[in-house]
Amino acid sequence: MKLHIYIESGISEERKARRQYTNEWYFVRDYMKHLCPDLDDSEFEIVGVGGKDKLPMFDNQMADAKRANESNLVIFDCDNAAIGGGLDNRARWLEGLKSSAGMDFDYFLFPNNKDDGAFEDLLLHIVNPKHAGILDCFSKYENCLVSRNDQMGGGCYVLPNLKAKIYTYITSFNRIKSKNDEIKSGNWDFSNSEYWDLDNEYLAPLKQFLLWFI
Repeated sequence: MKLHIYIESGISEERKARRQYTNEWYFVRDYMKHLCPDLDDSEFEIVGVGGKDKLPMFDNQMADAKRANESNLVIFDCDNAAIGGGLDNRARWLEGLKSSAGMDFDYFLFPNNKDDGAFEDLLLHIVNPKHAGILDCFSKYENCLVSRNDQMGGGCYVLPNLKAKIYTYITSFNRIKSKNDEIKSGNWDFSNSEYWDLDNEYLAPLKQFLLWFI
């Protein structure tokens, strides 16, 4: 039985042709393989929908999977109430698709299916503790920018977002150029324990969710 996993980030046909995907795609793939090393690539697929609002466009694909007695999983960001998200809002929206549009799927919301946040919040919790000091350096940079903004009267500088913080972490390591290019193209090497702790207890809710279907 094949598992169909729908993630929020989109993957262009050009990137697919070059076998380049998003960091979210690579994380789900690497974590699936971490949980079940013998899992074959043919036993699951990861589909980038290109934004949560495009999920209804995949109703026929999900219906085909259901008729084949295969499972559909949706793994999206929970986000927060300030941008229309949050656990209750996002769950209500997904349940609405299941009831009104008849879509058949189970879902998990990043970071841990209970707190507001996104994929990057999850990643903050699973960086290798040995290298967590990189994040402290970044926080000092953020504080410095805030201070400079205050000195300049505010609004002069744009503060980096969480995506930039995680990107700075994973691109800070010394590597050969070909590996660096791979990292910068989206493959953040989640199976490498030097960078990430895929056995971190923070991943327990996601682990339980995926293993139920695997």
